[in-house]
Amino acid sequence: KDLIITYSITDDGTGHIDMYMKVLDDNRVLMGAYVAPFANNDQTFNAPRIDANAAFLEAYVKTDGTSFTVERIPMPGHRNSSFGRIPFTYINSTFFNGVNLWPATPFNNWVGGRNTAEARWNEVLPDMTHVWIDSTELSFYSGAIHCVTRTIPAVAAADWVDDGSCGGESCVAPEGGYEGLCQPASVAEEICWG
Repeated sequence: KDLIITYSITDDGTGHIDMYMKVLDDNRVLMGAYVAPFANNDQTFNAPRIDANAAFLEAYVKTDGTSFTVERIPMPGHRNSSFGRIPFTYINSTFFNGVNLWPATPFNNWVGGRNTAEARWNEVLPDMTHVWIDSTELSFYSGAIHCVTRTIPAVAAADWVDDGSCGGESCVAPEGGYEGLCQPASVAEEICWG
């Protein structure tokens, strides 16, 4: 087995490869592509990194003598938030039972890119049903569909935990509930959820 290391995008807080690349099958990968008109510094920083990843994987010879086919899909760009400049993605999807749940947003100025991404998903995986999920809020906290569907809580499974309430600046929670800040990083609403 070989270990292949790729460049990450420069401003993603997760550091996850699934933000810009997805394995489609044994011989194909889907790689993001930052395309004009570029937003912010994508032309300078992220586009060359992702393009280098694609070129490397296309030229790479696997141990069985074959190579990868690298399919490309546009990256939607970034949005500013109280956390800083946040990268969004159409790649961070989850496959199950012939369905591909992929992240997107309803931003008016991204409808064209979302439609292009949907067409691309249909081209590279024509036998699957592709459903975009509004991942706006999730994306502002880093990651998207694949990231959260791969998360296993670090606690034992339990019954539903009721929401807490904000007491000063920290949440007052029932046993097993969230006890952190009511509004971390100055989010607009209290997050004292169960």
